[in-house]
Amino acid sequence: MKKNSFVSKALSITVAFGIAVTAFGTQSFAAGTESTTTLTGGDLTVDSITFSELSTTLTGYSTIATANWGIGEIIDARGTGAGWNLTLELSPFQAVDGTDVGLEASSLKLVTDPIVSKVDETSSDASTITPITVGELGTALDTNLPITLLSAQVGGGMGSFKLENMGVKLTIPANAYAKTYKATATVSLNTAP
Repeated sequence: MKKNSFVSKALSITVAFGIAVTAFGTQSFAAGTESTTTLTGGDLTVDSITFSELSTTLTGYSTIATANWGIGEIIDARGTGAGWNLTLELSPFQAVDGTDVGLEASSLKLVTDPIVSKVDETSSDASTITPITVGELGTALDTNLPITLLSAQVGGGMGSFKLENMGVKLTIPANAYAKTYKATATVSLNTAP
């Protein structure tokens, strides 16, 4: 009488995140045995906005001062895919010396479409974020009204992004006073597209 023999060989597999799985022939597990991972959502944050200085020399004619503005990292670590938007509310420029001298509202205009790019390559596609464009809202930025600079659609904008090369120009009239002016900026990162 011939006996059937069974040979069992061990096979070891190491998975990239450090779990070793060893199989010995046919193995059964108790019902409900599984591996789970819990991911806890983080925050929705904006790092910094760079408002480059606008400066020029008065000439007796209307002049233009230009700059490129950018926004540091915008991070959506919530893990919800709910979308978001970033707004800028910018006041008209007023003299910093306390005099009642200022530039007219809507003197600051967007002149180049900004570029949105991923900071971490595993972030959502940058095309899921819509930046402001030159043709929107007459492109005036210093209106004291919130203007949406970026909007991430539902299911997009997850990860880390930056906005660069937002070209702006400030029109300075011929009758402007030679002073230093400032505009007050309020930047809001909102939890809906």
